[in-house]
Amino acid sequence: MREEEKEPLYISKEIEYFAVTLLPLMGYIMLSLILIEYIALLVQSQFFNPNWEYQTIGKIVETIWAPIIGLTFIFYRREGNTIGPKELRLLSWISRFALLLGILYLLMVPLLVVNTVRIHELRRTQLIVQFENNDNQLEEVQGQLDRASEEQIRRRFPNKNGEEVLAQFQDEVKDFKEQAQETYEAQVGDLIKLTVKWCLGAILGATSLILIWRYTFWARKLGGRWR
Repeated sequence: MREEEKEPLYISKEIEYFAVTLLPLMGYIMLSLILIEYIALLVQSQFFNPNWEYQTIGKIVETIWAPIIGLTFIFYRREGNTIGPKELRLLSWISRFALLLGILYLLMVPLLVVNTVRIHELRRTQLIVQFENNDNQLEEVQGQLDRASEEQIRRRFPNKNGEEVLAQFQDEVKDFKEQAQETYEAQVGDLIKLTVKWCLGAILGATSLILIWRYTFWARKLGGRWR
């Protein structure tokens, strides 16, 4: 016996009402969750530490989609929806908060650039110190070889004379320097790419937040009437 074909579900006004009501609720929850995340990042703050500042700003920029979507959900309303006086006042302040958040994201751009320069300088200084230590070690080995007799050298390095031992150390130092230089250049490249990515993300996110503030003027205008 053939099973009866079921009629497609008609979306009634009641279903639409619950669906539309769900979006602002999820928006409030999403905005609350991201604020908790921001607070958690700042609890163990290490200001003036360029690595901490850089990584923290990066994490905040990486999660910028959350406040954008949350705010969009919060302000999504349909014709015929009702907003109570208390929520309307809240919406007027959330609209202003979107502008504040957008400005803060814009301020992150110069902070990212400054910390990128500071991190680069720290890594360059570390590389210079490594090279100086290697040169000092090489000079120390050369001095020890100059003071040692051929017999002492052969006893410690069988089948090698002083010049061969020194050449081996020089090659090892040279290889280490080349590897360290390549690692440093790769880190600099990755740092610049990440900075560009986060700066663009901060700018686009800030623009989105400012647009949200602009297009929610009705919340600020109407919210002021209920004070």
